Amino acid sequence: MPGYTVVKLIMLDLLSATDIVAGSLDQYLTQSQSVPVEDINVKPGCDLVLQWLAHDGLGLKKMNVIMRRGEKTIEAATLEFDLENPPRDPIIIPVAV
Repeated sequence: MPGYTVVKLIMLDLLSATDIVAGSLDQYLTQSQSVPVEDINVKPGCDLVLQWLAHDGLGLKKMNVIMRRGEKTIEAATLEFDLENPPRDPIIIPVAV
């Protein structure tokens, strides 16, 4: 693509990942306000992103922070996801750290 270097494309990819996560969290949190958790139905692909958020790697920890305006302050909380059915035989790849 004219006008872009490899470094800029890498940065755009990283920004796209956060946009995808933010969109998936928006889908989930918007529905969680109006329906029971077991009835939440997100768009295809959002479920995969939410599953990805439930896994921390050795070198990558994921943290989701929710912030909203309070009456006189900004309220903040963390949001954690856990899998209902974690894999029984995960494939563990040894990585030298």
